[in-house]
Amino acid sequence: MNDITQLDHATLNGGDEITIDLIRPNGLAAISRTVTPSKVRITWPLQATVINAREFSEIAAVVARLFAGASTELPAIRDRTRYL
Repeated sequence: MNDITQLDHATLNGGDEITIDLIRPNGLAAISRTVTPSKVRITWPLQATVINAREFSEIAAVVARLFAGASTELPAIRDRTRYL
């Protein structure tokens, strides 16, 4: 079993969701986590997201904020737990 922590998520175009999760091996000592490292899972919509060309800049900004938020949260978790 794994310990899953959502780093960030966003909804695009009124319904398509993207999530970024941290997946850590559960029940293992900290030293064992180097053998079985943590992973980051990015879940994209199953279907293509089609948007109006005029909205592209707004959607691109949402995706950029999503990745920025997740990349900020990951080191914060690392600092709290001392391992990933």
